[in-house]
Amino acid sequence: MPKSPRPIYASDARAWDHCVRQAWFLFHPPGPEQPEPDPFADLIKTLGEEHEAEILKSFDGPVEALSVAHTQSLMAQRTPVIYQPKFRDDSRNVVGTPDFLFMTEEGYRVADAKLALSVEKNRAIQAQLGVYQLLVANSEVQDSDVQTLPKPVVFLGDGEALEVDLETERLGAQFLVDMQELRNRDVQPKAAFAYSKCNACVFFDYCMEGFEARDDLTLSPAIDVRAAQQLEMQQFETLSQVAIAEPDDMHEAPYLRNPDKRLRIIQQARSLKSGKPIVREAPEWPTGTMIHFDVESDPMGASGGGEVYLWGLLKPPYEVEAFDAVWKDSDDFAAWEDFLTLVASYRERWPDLVLVHYSPYERTVVQQYAARYQATQDERVAWLLAEDGPLWDLQAFIKRYFVLPVLSYGLKTICRAPRLVNFHWRLPESGSQWSVVRYYDYVAALAEAQVEQAAAIRAEILIYNEDDVRATAAMVDWLQSIV
Repeated sequence: MPKSPRPIYASDARAWDHCVRQAWFLFHPPGPEQPEPDPFADLIKTLGEEHEAEILKSFDGPVEALSVAHTQSLMAQRTPVIYQPKFRDDSRNVVGTPDFLFMTEEGYRVADAKLALSVEKNRAIQAQLGVYQLLVANSEVQDSDVQTLPKPVVFLGDGEALEVDLETERLGAQFLVDMQELRNRDVQPKAAFAYSKCNACVFFDYCMEGFEARDDLTLSPAIDVRAAQQLEMQQFETLSQVAIAEPDDMHEAPYLRNPDKRLRIIQQARSLKSGKPIVREAPEWPTGTMIHFDVESDPMGASGGGEVYLWGLLKPPYEVEAFDAVWKDSDDFAAWEDFLTLVASYRERWPDLVLVHYSPYERTVVQQYAARYQATQDERVAWLLAEDGPLWDLQAFIKRYFVLPVLSYGLKTICRAPRLVNFHWRLPESGSQWSVVRYYDYVAALAEAQVEQAAAIRAEILIYNEDDVRATAAMVDWLQSIV
């Protein structure tokens, strides 16, 4: 007996929005292997379920639907609040389970609980809501007198109940058309490589093999999918072809208008092919005493506004005892104040200090905390955030003066490369998402009075953060050695 085709689930909208090939793999998996569980994804799932449970507790007498038939029965009875209603459209083989249905004078209103703080730019959530709307509208017991369903509601991560007045129905319909086409398609669709998007995908290794075999243009961090399309129109189809080009060989075009961008595209291809860094121009290093700075933060903390649980700094002479950490036990404001006090003490000791961070994130965090605690007029904060202040983004500096043979200009990509910085983190599995998961493990251990376990987890996170700031110090040393 032939195997029944996999249904289209409304929740597939996440894969659909992320990558067309990832969505295709839902129907045509590349192998029988099951992907390894992702601890961070599991954490998000758990937090989402807890958020949904909190929303559920706020309603009187919700009834949980046990099946499609039970959902139809509850709707026919005009049950005020239906929890986990189940829908199936057999004509299109589509399945959907919104979190809630609320009875209104205009008919049933779809509602979902999401950790997101906004849906305005979230196509996946909008498409998912649109599918739910279509399933409810086509339900056998939907009131035929109702021409237009009430607008869906999303219970956001900060507790706001947002009525969604966007393109949900159009996106839901487009999602279904696209997914039906992918389900019936035998040949996998073309996809572009983007490190930040692809690195966390369970199909990374499978797709990477194909990208490398094709010498795909988008393997270069200097070439996005739009630039790649323009390059292909100029007969540049591989990175090898780009690497041997001269600037005059590449013509101005949309997404290739800047001469320096075209030059960087060529330099990046040459660096990737040779395995050697390129110094674009003599770097203008900042003068002063470098103190390396990195934060660990919970993106779900402060009702989704983000909350730092560790402010880490590495001061001269950068030896074993040179790492300072401000750990947030319970009081976020107290930790913020301790950080400002520590940095002020550094300033007194090293008036010319340069706070080295990697990527704009640390500056953004300081700005967010200044706004959160009305500290923009605080002299310490004003000094930190001044245009000529001590914060110095090493990643921006690298991108300006260097071209490196890497797929991404992320800290770990560069520092772990054996032919580049060759820095080794003491905990190989560690990373920013790992840190968040371990922090939640720490909080859970404390809640269960497992003090020794909590202390051990805290020590792991401190090791990881210290290695991050030691990595930026090692990167500075390496960069100065190749100029």
